[in-house]
Amino acid sequence: MCKNNSGKLLSFGTDFTIQKLKKNEWNTIILNNFAIGDVGTELKPGTHSSDYPVILKYLPAGEYRVVKRIRLGTEAESPQIDLVSDAFTLK
Repeated sequence: MCKNNSGKLLSFGTDFTIQKLKKNEWNTIILNNFAIGDVGTELKPGTHSSDYPVILKYLPAGEYRVVKRIRLGTEAESPQIDLVSDAFTLK
């Protein structure tokens, strides 16, 4: 879940990156045969959004995290940051 505690409008797409922990390093997984749409979403101050990447149910056991890039504003030149989820284990 992403909650906007700032006073700014946040914008992001539906894209994300999944990383798997291997030998104490986070490695980005290449998602072959899986398409992610690119729908723009805006998150107003004080609101939240929850997004569950369906691909997670197809991954093998291991420790993972999800990385989501968001834009601080709606303009193309607005700064971007990466939100990183807590690590989670799939069994």
